[in-house]
Amino acid sequence: MKRTEINIKITSRQIALSEMVQAKVRADLEAQGMALSGEDNASDDIFELSSEGVLYIEDGRVTVEYNETELTGMAGTKTKLSFAQNNPGLITMMREGAVETVMVFEQGRQHICSYLTAYMPFELCIRTFRVINELLERGFLYLDYTVEIRGARLERNKFTMEISAADPHLTELLAHESLPNLGEGS
Repeated sequence: MKRTEINIKITSRQIALSEMVQAKVRADLEAQGMALSGEDNASDDIFELSSEGVLYIEDGRVTVEYNETELTGMAGTKTKLSFAQNNPGLITMMREGAVETVMVFEQGRQHICSYLTAYMPFELCIRTFRVINELLERGFLYLDYTVEIRGARLERNKFTMEISAADPHLTELLAHESLPNLGEGS
């Protein structure tokens, strides 16, 4: 198995439920020829994370691995995103360490997952609206999904991961290996 060091940029946008509800109400009203008045009170939490990690392919399975930081609130946790080369639309995210979980993202599907923290375990329901997986072609992954926590809290997330080769000269070597060409200066 060949492991390639990569640079990772993650952008995560968590959209408050009130925005989603307002969007649905607006759409329903517009369909009836009406408009919603007043200001939006929705708040988004957006964070960006740059990290180093590794990319490897083993037995037809592609994996990106990196360590979480204080910024994500999961310091001491290792995250692995993986998918089968012949099924890039089914993404598995595994976390081990301070937080432990296995989450599954599949466009148009819903998956139930356990999420273990130092405080208590709880159940998550992940519903994925959109998966764009171009990690091997362009170094890009996009997930649009909702997370429902124990039937009490609903949150929509838009997760983007961009990867590039850590060493620009590595691109030339990758052209002759089983790993993708991640492009210079990406």
